[in-house]
Amino acid sequence: MISLLRNQKVRNALLQILYVGSIAAMVLAGIVIARQNLAAQGITSGFDFLFKSTGWDLNFSLLPATANDPYWWYFLIGIINTLFLGTVGLTLATIVGTIVGLARTSSNELARLLGRTYVDIFRNIPLILQVFFWYAVITHLPTPRAAHEGWGFLLTSRGLYIPFPNVSSAALAAATLAVIAAIALPIWLGRTSRLSLPVGQRGGIQLAGTAAALACAAIVLVAGRLADSPLLDFPALQGLNLRGGLRIPPEFATLAIAIAIYGGSYIAE
Repeated sequence: MISLLRNQKVRNALLQILYVGSIAAMVLAGIVIARQNLAAQGITSGFDFLFKSTGWDLNFSLLPATANDPYWWYFLIGIINTLFLGTVGLTLATIVGTIVGLARTSSNELARLLGRTYVDIFRNIPLILQVFFWYAVITHLPTPRAAHEGWGFLLTSRGLYIPFPNVSSAALAAATLAVIAAIALPIWLGRTSRLSLPVGQRGGIQLAGTAAALACAAIVLVAGRLADSPLLDFPALQGLNLRGGLRIPPEFATLAIAIAIYGGSYIAE
């Protein structure tokens, strides 16, 4: 035993075990004390609250939500909304970054200057400050009665209202999958090694695949239109509020814009 303690590796292992064990004991003691204090005050602990109704509504949700839904459903909605925001933000950031990147490599001196200025400015402004700025801008837009209108889009302090298809949920889901296929198909065709074709022919196949997927999306939307209703539902002022179309809340628009501008500066660089 004494010979083992003289071994430096054994002593180091024992010290590490003692250190980790003391931390685990402190955490366990804290949990036990917290449970005892909660029980003394009549407060129960555990995960039973996940199955209780929230009692409040959500401002934005891709899934159906009511005030009677349980907390676990709201947690799931939060995860879905976060993934959706990330997808939208990354897509917009890629578009912005590509445009600015092309401007930086352009032969036009003014375009290069603008691209370099954009990257130097927005890359060095923290994302949280950009979120605060764009939220202040959006929330100070005109009210619905004085909304900025153009091509069916309405920009107000309550969010952005855009035309939306009057189609069934199944048709909308199928059209969304078709659009995703239109984006993913040319990428896959460009990287796969199964097609031993020249670059020109491969590009033609990519274009044809994208066009076919978009055509399928359009056909599904037209076929899935709700009865006795136009294909597109345009937002319009009714009373003191706007009705129709799709409303993008200020919070979602703020985060999407900030992520697109901030991420686009890094992509452009």
